[in-house]
Amino acid sequence: MRPPPPPPSAPDDRQLREQLELFDQFLQLPPEKLRRMRQTIEAIERMSEEDRELFRVRIRQFTEMSPQMREELRREGRGLPAEYQRIFSQYWLSLYPEQREQLRARMEGMDESERREYLVAELDRFQSRMDEIFAEMRRRMEEQRGDPGS
Repeated sequence: MRPPPPPPSAPDDRQLREQLELFDQFLQLPPEKLRRMRQTIEAIERMSEEDRELFRVRIRQFTEMSPQMREELRREGRGLPAEYQRIFSQYWLSLYPEQREQLRARMEGMDESERREYLVAELDRFQSRMDEIFAEMRRRMEEQRGDPGS
């Protein structure tokens, strides 16, 4: 007697094997890492396509960055509140090397709290400017599409 054929909606062997391997990997993770992964997935699901593409660009920029630049970002961004870390990376990468040197020189004599306060103020100005630029870009794109109400 032959076994019945699999139902049409059953995954093929390769897909099933991949799912089982994935389950096995998840089962080996500590609860905190699973929680962070769930939060990350939920955050990605809430992103618009535009935000997802911007995030892909940022990831590419970071992964293609030299080890020296990554170390520079880590060193120069030390002591910043977590919510400023991402914006600091964007800010630092937007500066020309000469501007980075000027900023380092400006902060050289500051203690840690003065340095943090100065950088947070710089980052707030930078973020405001970026928000203005992106809002203007969106407005122009909507005008070009003939969709000013969006």
